[in-house]
Amino acid sequence: AEHARRAGNRHEHNEILSWIASSLWFGPTPTDQGIRRCEQLRDQVRESPAAEAAILRHLAGLYAMVGRFAAARDLLATSNATYADLGLSLNAATSQNEAVVELLAGNPAAAEESLRVGYRTLEAMGERTYRSTTAAFLARALLEQGRDQAADEFAEVSSELAASGDLLTQILWRCARARVLARRAQIGKAEELAREAVSIAAQTDFLSYRADAILDLAEVLYVDRRYGEALTAAVAALHFYERKGNVVAAGRTRLRLAEFTRV
Repeated sequence: AEHARRAGNRHEHNEILSWIASSLWFGPTPTDQGIRRCEQLRDQVRESPAAEAAILRHLAGLYAMVGRFAAARDLLATSNATYADLGLSLNAATSQNEAVVELLAGNPAAAEESLRVGYRTLEAMGERTYRSTTAAFLARALLEQGRDQAADEFAEVSSELAASGDLLTQILWRCARARVLARRAQIGKAEELAREAVSIAAQTDFLSYRADAILDLAEVLYVDRRYGEALTAAVAALHFYERKGNVVAAGRTRLRLAEFTRV
């Protein structure tokens, strides 16, 4: 009984450390600090392959934010191999981390490929929670490739599957659909969805996703030729990227701001 209790305590401890790593990736901790802390957490859970695999996925996301894409991909490959060895099929099917890395790397086709594999696996399991988020990321990956109809279809799937309390997914599908509708000149609905996404994101401390939502609103406003408003929104997005230390996204936003100012 004592052995079981200690094993249970170790498992709970490792779960907490994995959650901390997740919050370091998503939350307001600056990226350089998050990387150092995740490396420390990794050392603390080396006796638990599953916990280490989870932390590696969050660490990969942080590496991608500072442009260390090869290292991020290596971490994800190690994590996936561990999950495969342990037979943790649900963990292996959650491909959002790969998508975030590849989208930051400017490779939406690779993001789509990993997401589709994960989506099919989750669909076969009858899983809904992770599938709703995967569908939302798929919408983004397709949008970045100019495949608006397919992007809208996955945004619709995500909106149908997402739980009301799943704030990240609620942000993601709205942003994707807003961008699609703006391209279709349905500005009113596009702006409504974009502002809803910004409002939902403001309830979180997910700095990069707050920035993403604001930048998507800026793109909707830009399509509507409201250049001053678009510029103001993009500057606000840049502020959140810089606070997080998301070097890659901040750099892209500065380039977009330069385009806005040339109009």
